[in-house]
This record gives sequence, C-alpha cells and structure tokens, in this order.
Amino acid sequence: MKLQPRQQLLDIWKAVARASLDGDRWAWGGRDGSNSISDTEQLLCLMFPASELTAFKIDVPDETAEDVLDALSTLGDSVEVPKRLIRVISEYLDTYTDDLGRPVFAGGSYFKSSEPGQEPTKEQQALDVVDSFSMSVTLMLSVLGF
Repeated sequence: MKLQPRQQLLDIWKAVARASLDGDRWAWGGRDGSNSISDTEQLLCLMFPASELTAFKIDVPDETAEDVLDALSTLGDSVEVPKRLIRVISEYLDTYTDDLGRPVFAGGSYFKSSEPGQEPTKEQQALDVVDSFSMSVTLMLSVLGF
C-alpha cells in the first residue's frame, strides 16, 4: 500500500470545500445539522492544516501551492479563499457568541433522545459539551496561526 498523505489531505480539502458551499453561501452543519461541534469540525478540516503545515498555507496568495488552489478551487482563487474563510470565521464567531460576548459551547442538534420520537428539550440542547470547548480552542489557535 502506498501512502500519499499530501494527496489525501488535498482530497479531503476538495471534498470539504465542495460540501461546504451551497451556491455562494457557506453550508453549515453535518449529518445532524448545525451545532457547535459539527461547525467547529468543518472549519478545523481547513484551518488546522493551513495554520500548521507550511506547504498548505493559504494566507499569502502569492505563496499558495497550485495543488492547494486546485483542491480549494470551489472556494475561489488564491485571493478569494482566505477572504472567504475570514468571512466564514466571522460568521462562526457571531453564531457561537452570546449577547454578552461569551462563547457558546451548547450541543444543540448534537444531542439525541434515547426515547424514540422524542426530541431533547431546549434546555437540554443548551447544555455545554466539553468536545465543543476543546475543539473551539483548537480552532481559535488555528485561526490565530492563519
């Protein structure tokens, strides 16, 4: 078996980019809809490699590799990709910040009821999830690196 980590990561980026756009709008949410966990994971798929691996940097348009641009072509060109990601990150921060400026780590649609046909209450959906907190910290560190 031949391992090709660069190509595999580029394939993941291509799939994430394709799945993340609905026309020209960012499409939030995974299989269970938008929530603080799936939305963070969606952004982390792009932001973590872009901030941690020099070969995958996308914040300097003139230095972005051609194969990276090809993988992210759904999101735009070398200038549009970082601009779009900044807009999406701003939208994410607006969504997961309350009226007092505090971060929101609620599970929302992540929670499912063990009772068939019964949905979790609003109070239950508002419960914080450690997973959301830990991934949000990682995302914000990646954003700072970006």
